[in-house]
Amino acid sequence: MPALANEPAQPSATSPPWAVPLVVDCHYSSRHYVADLWRFRRVVPVLAWMGMLSRYRYAAIGLLWVVVKAAVTFFFFWLLFSRVLKVNAAAGPNEGAIIVSGVLVWQLFQSVIAESSMAILNALPLVRTAYIPRILKPMGATLMCLVEFLAVAAFFLLMGPLLGVHYGPQLLWLPVAIALSVLVMFAMGMGLALSVVRFYDVRFLVTFFMQTIFFVTPVAYAVNLIPEPWRIWYSLNPLVGCIELFRLALCTSAYTIYWPAVMLSATMGVGLLVVGALAYIRYDGVLADVI
Repeated sequence: MPALANEPAQPSATSPPWAVPLVVDCHYSSRHYVADLWRFRRVVPVLAWMGMLSRYRYAAIGLLWVVVKAAVTFFFFWLLFSRVLKVNAAAGPNEGAIIVSGVLVWQLFQSVIAESSMAILNALPLVRTAYIPRILKPMGATLMCLVEFLAVAAFFLLMGPLLGVHYGPQLLWLPVAIALSVLVMFAMGMGLALSVVRFYDVRFLVTFFMQTIFFVTPVAYAVNLIPEPWRIWYSLNPLVGCIELFRLALCTSAYTIYWPAVMLSATMGVGLLVVGALAYIRYDGVLADVI
C-alpha cells in the first residue's frame, strides 16, 4: 500500500472527525481497497456533514423540514387508506403503526436513493483531482440520510401514543429493522452511484424506478392483504421485508409478520452489497477517466 507523504494527526477524544487534517494521495490499488476504506474512514462523516450544511444552512427550521414532510405524508396516507378507503379496517389497534412503519421506511428509501445515486457525480472535483475510495461518497450520503431518518423516527416515537402506536417488548426489534433498512438501501444506492457514472441513461431510470416501486411497496397497508399465492413474489421487493420488520417492532402481538419477506430482504441486501463492493474494487481506479 503506498505510504502517505504526511500522516494525518490523530484526533483527540473531543475533536469532531472533520476537525483533523486529512491527507489524500492519487494512488489506487485494488489489492489495498479494504485498507484504504479504513484509512479514509473519517471522510464519511465529513461528507455527511457537508451534505447537511448544503441542504439546511439557509433553511428557517433546518432539519425539522424532514419531520414536517413525514408528518404530512402520514396524515394523507392515514386519511386516504384508513378513513376513505378503509383498507386497514381489519388491523384494529395496529392501524397507526402500519402507516408509521411504511412512512419511515419509504422516506428513508427516497432519501438514500436520491442522494447516494448521485453522490459520485456531485463530487466531480474531488473525483478528478484526488483519490479516495469512491464508495465512501454513497456512504456519506447514506449517513446523512440516516441522521434525517433518526430525527423523523424520534418524532414518531414521541407521537406514537397519539397515532395509535402501542409500545412493548417488541420495540427491541427496532434497531434490527433500522440496520436491515440501511443495509438494503445503501447496497442499492452504491450500485446506482456506480451505474450512473458508467451509463448515462441510468440517472433518468432512477426517477422512473422511484415512481414505479412505490406501487409495489406496502407503505400504507399490511402485507397480509396481498393474496397468499402472490405474497412471495411481492416480497421480491426488498422494501417489503424492511417494512415488515418495522411493523414487528411497532405493532402489537396481534400483527403477524411475514418472515419470508424479511429473509428475502436480508439476502438481497447482502448480495447487492457484495456485488457492489466487488464492482467498486474493479472499476474505482478508472472512474475519473469515465466521467
